[in-house]
Amino acid sequence: MINDRLDRLKNAFPDDALHAIPIKTNPLFFILQNIVSRGLGLEAASMEEVLLAINAGTEASRIVFDSPAKTRQEILHLRDHCRGSSSPKELPAPTRHTVAR
Repeated sequence: MINDRLDRLKNAFPDDALHAIPIKTNPLFFILQNIVSRGLGLEAASMEEVLLAINAGTEASRIVFDSPAKTRQEILHLRDHCRGSSSPKELPAPTRHTVAR
């Protein structure tokens, strides 16, 4: 039943559409591997989920990392490896704090 639904979803859109199934809805490793084997991507909301996606065999360009609270380190580390809604451009510019004497 899962495979049928995944196939129908994939076939309903152009070939270049990326479907990223949320890991949190299917956290079992064998299910993630099955999703990836059918040509779909995975959506990760944490670094732990990103690692699950990588270990399940997901190509980096098919991992959507869209945590609402990414750290600067996560953004910089993953900017070349995952899709996502954040980029280094979203980081605030460094500011210099001075102490009044």
